[in-house]
Amino acid sequence: MTALPGQKVKFSTTVTNTGDTPLFDLRARTTTDGCNTTQGRLAPGATATADCATQAGDESGMPTSTVTATDKLGKKVETSTSVQVKVINPQLTITALWPKDRVEDGELVTITVTVGNPSAQPISDVEVAGEPAACRRTLPVLQPRERLTCTCRAAAPVNSRLTVSGAGAGNVISESAVVRIDHHTTAAETRFHRFAV
Repeated sequence: MTALPGQKVKFSTTVTNTGDTPLFDLRARTTTDGCNTTQGRLAPGATATADCATQAGDESGMPTSTVTATDKLGKKVETSTSVQVKVINPQLTITALWPKDRVEDGELVTITVTVGNPSAQPISDVEVAGEPAACRRTLPVLQPRERLTCTCRAAAPVNSRLTVSGAGAGNVISESAVVRIDHHTTAAETRFHRFAV
């Protein structure tokens, strides 16, 4: 099963009495949460199921549930089982590239924008927003490991930010990139005049 970091994970634990005597007071638990109450008596050969829950960590792992019971003499018996939980971290990336950082004032510059999904989870409702407005895009879905590139044009100077956002595994995720293109400072702009006083 898959989960986000910190997400509550639910799973079932099934135990069978493989002995020749009834077991009593069955209880199931995990390391972080409990399981629902199981039946009080389990006959030889019978099976019982408990619904358990635990919290996913920051990395993939195998949460364990433990079931305990006692026989008719009061002797405790115990068994454990684990479930594989793959923790996913949905991510989006965005880069913006342009050929020159400094151009003539008002010159049109081609900006290459690339958005990507480096994670193992599809990300839906992907939107590139911000400025320049010509770079805005919407995508219904970005598949795992997929990258898409588009180009747009903007007049210098540009000092803005593009943001990509989307919905992955129930959470909204976003990333941004700065677009900064300066214009040349002309001689007329920097000339100082000396006046006689």
